[in-house]
Amino acid sequence: MLHIMVVDDEAPIRDWLVYCIQKCEAASSVTSAVNGEEAYRRILEQKPNVVFTDIRMPGMDGLALLKQIKQRHPMLPVIIMT
Repeated sequence: MLHIMVVDDEAPIRDWLVYCIQKCEAASSVTSAVNGEEAYRRILEQKPNVVFTDIRMPGMDGLALLKQIKQRHPMLPVIIMT
């Protein structure tokens, strides 16, 4: 089973993605974060299998988050949404 994280500062988009992913039988759990800083903290704690992230967010954007993730967890798949 997969633990998936969705990162987006826009609540309607984030909530819709979480809802859609939860419908997938392969996903055992889905968590979300509103920006890169929150996401990175949760990634270190929760160790998701896949991260979906927006590019433009306040604070740490999706590209900076990707850089941080790849330094610590180079094999973690990250899907960037625009």
